[in-house]
Amino acid sequence: MMRFVTCLFGVMSWLVTLFSLSAGVFSLLSVAGNSQAVAKMNTLRVTQLNPPELNETSPNHPIRWELRNPFRLFKDPALTELHSILRKGLSEEERQTPILSIERRLAAEKPHGWAEMFFDKTCWSRNLGSYHNCDGEQQSYLHPKSHEIWAEYQTAAGETAAGDATTGAAKGVGKQCQWQLLEAGSDQLIGEPMARPCDERVNFTVPYPQGARLAVATDEGKRFIQTIKVEDVFIVGIGDSFGSGDGNPDVPVRFSSERSVIYGGKGKGDQVKRAYPTRAGDWREVADAEFMKRKALWLGQSCHRSLYSHQIRASLELALSNPQRAVTFVGFACAGAEITHGMFLRFKGNEWSLSPPRLSQISAVAKAQCGANVPKPTIYSRAFGVDGKLDILHDLTVLKCDRERARKIDLLMVSIGGNDVSFSSLVANVVVKNTINLKTIGGWMGAILNSDQASYRTSELKLRYKALRRAFHNVLQIPWKEADRILLTAYPNMTFRDKGQKVCDNGSLGMTVSPVFSLAADKAGRAEKFANRLNRMMKRVARDYKWTFVDEHREAFTSHGICARNEERLGSLAENLHLPFYENGKWSPFNPADYAPYASRERWFRTPNDAYLTGHLHLSGPVIRNIFKIQNFSQLQVLIAGTYSGAFHPTAEGQAVIADALAIAADKVLKKYGQ
Repeated sequence: MMRFVTCLFGVMSWLVTLFSLSAGVFSLLSVAGNSQAVAKMNTLRVTQLNPPELNETSPNHPIRWELRNPFRLFKDPALTELHSILRKGLSEEERQTPILSIERRLAAEKPHGWAEMFFDKTCWSRNLGSYHNCDGEQQSYLHPKSHEIWAEYQTAAGETAAGDATTGAAKGVGKQCQWQLLEAGSDQLIGEPMARPCDERVNFTVPYPQGARLAVATDEGKRFIQTIKVEDVFIVGIGDSFGSGDGNPDVPVRFSSERSVIYGGKGKGDQVKRAYPTRAGDWREVADAEFMKRKALWLGQSCHRSLYSHQIRASLELALSNPQRAVTFVGFACAGAEITHGMFLRFKGNEWSLSPPRLSQISAVAKAQCGANVPKPTIYSRAFGVDGKLDILHDLTVLKCDRERARKIDLLMVSIGGNDVSFSSLVANVVVKNTINLKTIGGWMGAILNSDQASYRTSELKLRYKALRRAFHNVLQIPWKEADRILLTAYPNMTFRDKGQKVCDNGSLGMTVSPVFSLAADKAGRAEKFANRLNRMMKRVARDYKWTFVDEHREAFTSHGICARNEERLGSLAENLHLPFYENGKWSPFNPADYAPYASRERWFRTPNDAYLTGHLHLSGPVIRNIFKIQNFSQLQVLIAGTYSGAFHPTAEGQAVIADALAIAADKVLKKYGQ
């Protein structure tokens, strides 16, 4: 299954349209989204004030502050602010599942996806394939030395000097506030004092981790001081395609309303002759250079890693839930990864790109822990071979950061295990017709296993988890007594419907992209039983290793399997499970240019038809000829587009559901350790 596996004002204009923001909020977004605007603020410099009197114990302390951008992965604070505004506007019911609720609100306005405007505005370099310093060479993303904050003066509990939100009375208008930032352990000034109208927010850069003290004095003679201590949480995400967000490209493919393509030309069967939807643009042939330029784009192209990943969304929620807590997130999850090839050994992902992963995920995390320091290659002769039982991990060299230089991991989010038991081959057994020989296309289709055959692999999976446990503690240096900082996420059920009472019916609904596919209900039932056994085994492993196991989302998926449809919205395009074809001079049953990959729908899994219309992965001719040894590859392109584009993976809504469960579990862990 896993292997199936602009202009700032333009953005702000969309935000205004989307939320009908007040002029004040729009001003906040504009400033938050443009660091140069902050630098050019018209400020009045004043002479140094005497140290203000201390008054930090009052519940009505007038100094209020929050981070300018608590989710540091987003280079543009406007994206963090966008999610923050939506979160604040949720109803009581929606706040029970804030990530899912935000995703649905975004999808209602941007059914083609919100991430396409921001995916290239993060601290991950798509060209280099690594995290970089977003704020210039003076500020490390991985090891920050400071954080920017907003501060404001409040005249009473819950009231800013800018005025009462209800009456609009501008209580701070005409009054001056004088601000100072002082070193944490002394009255030494950091920078120069600043005089500003009391109805304006002020921006400061606070040293990290030592913090600072912020003082304000009004022209009425009142003086207050507040300690500013930013908490920066380091969160790491690793694993497979479920962790990477496969099936949900940051920039999905756009389809033409006028062009179509016939894969395979003349041949047997109507399916071969039908005209398929194809990409918009002026390309001449399928898979030529111009065609390939219009592919789906990902935060991590080779690994199909996207901003819709539940690991990223849960980390973002942790930042939004506490505006005085910064989150530094690094993610290395990769579609197709196993514990062996992926976690311990280098795995290049499922899609060819110019910047594939250079390191195994364990080594990549160790390198991130080191930041600007250089991790050391370390040889482990037998530690990960588990006493000779995993030969492939004997004499293994991985990177390790010296303990005194390694940044401590606060949370390690893990999604792994499915590929290790070849679960994708089990999925193939459920949805591929027995009469079709698929071994020629390799990958997940290279072997088709039934549930009994897949069960034999769970014994080795336990050994692989044991090796992984040793790496988490010995290489990534998570203290043994803090093992619950490791969060293992369960896989959701895929073919259930009606709250788990039934599995999907026999047939090819949602899979008409190729005659190869047809779901067998009896096999689906047996596969779900195996999936439940896998889930129980993962839960026991987490319990034995004292990891945190996250599976609260599984029940929610039992009514949102791959065949689920909202009976009250069957006429809507979002609930349509068919693939459009061009026949008799028109598209039927809908125009592919109108397909909305991120519209809210009842199913939380991508069907092969969905995958074709969202990721639409194609390989260039030379790649297919050299790797698959096939000369006539047109029909193979259809299979690749319908599988490796993220079929049988959670939609953005599905990822959000998992993220809500993960965020709750992660928050409990942080609170346990006083974070």
